[in-house]
Amino acid sequence: MKFCPTIFINYKNLFKHLHQKGYKGIMGMEHGNAKGGKEGELAVIAAYRQEDTFL
Repeated sequence: MKFCPTIFINYKNLFKHLHQKGYKGIMGMEHGNAKGGKEGELAVIAAYRQEDTFL
């Protein structure tokens, strides 16, 4: 299945909205690594941390 690369989901707003509604589960983002190796893994972790700053 191919996905449209132009679709943008504002995860920070989505996570904030769900948090405000009382959701207490685990959420994740659909993604791939833009860079290879350890650098790519660290970039993914940084992206998750950035989106978690809505509190």
